This record gives sequence, structure tokens and C-alpha cells, in this order.
Amino acid sequence: MTRNFRCALAVLVAGIAATAAVPAQAAAPQLRAVAAPPSVGTLAAGVRGLQLGCQPDAGAIEPDGSLNHVILNDSNLTGSFYRDYVATIPGVTALGATSYEVDSNLTWFFRTFTVRGGALTLETTRYPNSNPGAVRRVSRTIGGGWGPMTKIVDASDRFPQFTKGGYLYGLNAKAGTLARYGVTEATFGAPTLRLNGYRTGYSGFRSLALAYRLRNGYPGSADVLIGTTSAGRLYLITVPVAGTFTPRLTLLRASTWTFDDLVVGGCDNHYSLIGVRSGLDKAYLYRLDTISGTSSVIRSYGAISAPWTPAHSSGIWDHGTYPTRW
Repeated sequence: MTRNFRCALAVLVAGIAATAAVPAQAAAPQLRAVAAPPSVGTLAAGVRGLQLGCQPDAGAIEPDGSLNHVILNDSNLTGSFYRDYVATIPGVTALGATSYEVDSNLTWFFRTFTVRGGALTLETTRYPNSNPGAVRRVSRTIGGGWGPMTKIVDASDRFPQFTKGGYLYGLNAKAGTLARYGVTEATFGAPTLRLNGYRTGYSGFRSLALAYRLRNGYPGSADVLIGTTSAGRLYLITVPVAGTFTPRLTLLRASTWTFDDLVVGGCDNHYSLIGVRSGLDKAYLYRLDTISGTSSVIRSYGAISAPWTPAHSSGIWDHGTYPTRW
């Protein structure tokens, strides 16, 4: 999505209302070259967005610190892609999802949790639609001691005109822990976090992302994460929102899924999934059609031919449209 496209989109949506705990120590997972995962379903060359059901995108940090909105080419999703610059955030070691929207005053807002310099930070960017050059970027340190976190997953609410709540998840791969932090953000860009629980047994995890939010706002709601291990397993991690932190793992695939990052997006009645091997500058496109343990239907659309150079990739959602499921 280019700035020109955002300007057009802003016109369409104008007027529509729309004490951090210190984690344990961990080291970054080791990267290694592996073979491409096997295809499940029909492998399509030059697949169009209409065939997939959506136009996948990602928030991505390049090695030079540039945070870009990466958008796959709708006419050829596995070909070259677009980059739309958002901000420069040097020294990022873990990247949460980016959310963006335009308010009734035609002002754009971007919001991203990162880990850099050993601290959890919230990066916010805003600019008026009429003057993108009048950009304001703020980096707010939330708390120290986050350097060991290899992955963070933001499942908190994202509308800047409403009080926000929800959870942020942190993976400490070396210590083998997955922790949940309650997020409270009464003022845009000024959240507070509190440790809400942690569990051990996650030392093998290599990637982690938000798959979807289940029944959000209703009884039985849950945050559902998706992750891969160094051994190539693909898991869903279902975390009920209410009550104590009790994640439940569901195996989707037993081998070959050795990715460093996963990026999930809503895709009609399905989910797009980009698997990234950052050490090889490679990314692969999938669609998650049904979810039923190892019988889940995951269709492969092949490797994205252009080099995928970002050091970190995560989800990016506009107007709070993160993936959901009922």
C-alpha cells in the first residue's frame, strides 16, 4: 500500500468512528539452512489475489532498521512485492504486530511493540493525511529486562480512539518460557503492562505469531497463537482470555516447518500465512483453510520469488481487523 493508496482509503473511511515484569534470560534461536516444506494442496505459479482470496501483507524490519508495510503484488502474489516506509527503528531484536488506522480527522496512526536495547518499547507514528511530511514519531520505553525475549506477540486491542486492553505474549526460547502480560492503555501510546502468568516447555520454539482471536469479546474467547519449532513442528497455542494463564498446544504438522517468522492475515473465510526463513532471505506463501489438528488443510502457493530481506517480520492490520474466528 503506497501513501497515495492510503490517501484514497482515508477519504473512504473519513467520519467513521472506529509496571512491566522482568522476563527470564534467553538467547536467540540458531538459524540453519533447510529444505522447503512440502506443498499441501495445489501449488500455483503467479497466483493472483483473487485465487487466494486476499492480498497478504506484513510489517517488517529491514537490517537498516526501516519498518516497512510489505504488500504482496495482487496480480502475482509470489512475485515482487511493494514496500511502504513507516519509520526507522534501529536495534530491534523482537517485533510485535503493527496496527494502523485513520481517524475522523484524517490522521494516520501506527502502533508497534518492539524489543530493542534490552527494553520493551512502544513505537508510535502519526501524520495528517493532507501532509505526510508532518510526521510525528515517538518511542516510549515500557520496561527493561526484555532482551532475552526472542518473540513477542501483540494481542491487545488497537483502536486509538478507545481505551485498550488485552495481552502481550513473550517467548523466552533459552529459558523455555511463554509469558503473558496484561496491557492497559487508557491513552494512545502510553500502555502499562503487568505479568499475568508464564509456563515452561517452550524452549524448542523458533517462531511465534498471532493466528487469530477466538470469539473476541464473548464467552469462551481466546487468543490463539501459531508457532514453529527448531524440529520443524507447527503448533497452535490456544490461550483462554478469562482465568489463569493456561495455554493448550495443538499439533498441526509434525515436520519440515522450520521458519524463523510467521505472518498471519485474514483471507476471506480462511487465513493467509507467510513463512519466513530470515537467514536465507526466503519466504513462502500458504493458506490455512481448516483447523483440525494434523488434519488441518494448509495449501501451499510456493516460494515468493523476490528476496525476503527483513530481519524480522510480523502481522500488520488496519482498523483493528486482526484475524478472528468464531
